[in-house]
Amino acid sequence: MLSDGKYLTATGHRVLESWRSDLVRTQQYGIMPALKNAGNNLRRPDCSYPSTAVGDARIAVIEDCPGDPTDRLTVIKTKPEDDEEPEEVGTTVLNASDATAVAVTPDLAAVYLRDRGALVVYTNATGGVRADYPVPADGGAVPPGGVESLSPDRTWSVRLGPVAGPERPRAARAISGALSRFDASITEQRVFAELSGPASGRPLAVLDDEQYRQVENELDDAPGVLSEGLLYWHTGTRTVALDATTFAPRWTVPDALGAGAEFGGQLLVPVPGGIAVLDRVTGARQRVIPVDRGRWRGPVAIDTAGSTLLEQRGPDLVGLG
Repeated sequence: MLSDGKYLTATGHRVLESWRSDLVRTQQYGIMPALKNAGNNLRRPDCSYPSTAVGDARIAVIEDCPGDPTDRLTVIKTKPEDDEEPEEVGTTVLNASDATAVAVTPDLAAVYLRDRGALVVYTNATGGVRADYPVPADGGAVPPGGVESLSPDRTWSVRLGPVAGPERPRAARAISGALSRFDASITEQRVFAELSGPASGRPLAVLDDEQYRQVENELDDAPGVLSEGLLYWHTGTRTVALDATTFAPRWTVPDALGAGAEFGGQLLVPVPGGIAVLDRVTGARQRVIPVDRGRWRGPVAIDTAGSTLLEQRGPDLVGLG
């Protein structure tokens, strides 16, 4: 089961289903054992789905289709207009095999091509390559179920850059209007002053993910706004911080055991012998907390529950105080 914060998607080799929080199914993609519609309204009914990623009401699925020379990337809407018919945003044949979907937004999808050691970002609407980043596979295998280990950062930093005079008043009104609901000190006059000078490097606001989603469209339309969020991705051998908007790699932690999780404003990443405490923005290692995992040498997924840190080691869930 994968969640984008609003929808749950159940993955499978031949079918994907998405559900709202009230357990209403919003889409079905693939072939069920008992079909209401022949072909289930699919353009490619004979494909299997070795890898899936979700995000922002989109699903990126890697398809293995008999008529294609290599893997195919298809992006569909989690909630199509007609729940009886999948709604494709875009599809393209990849020039690679053993591809896995890493992350997806309404505009972009990131795919890891292990045979090339590359993270490739595709434009959903056209299937064209937006960017290609070298990320060595280091012998890392395709993860179970084809689901990449990905941990979203829970905060967004909003910074300002200089804006030309004629556009400055409109930008100041839009930005202050969006952010003042969370911080009354972010006035139109303050924003106007910051847009008038060189970029200070300090964030104007730090928002949690829910707050950012409320004002994302308003900030995207305003000139001078630089919104920075991160995704932490475990390749099987290293943890890579990706820009949450462009999927560009920002920094890397070698010899990591899992993607990590944010805790107390810092990033905790499992490493051999302990948990590395990192600056979540720069990746700088501050210290390592020793953890005895006994004989376990495999991947470690971590998360938090209140003040408790949880480690998933294979079938075992361990709480650390």
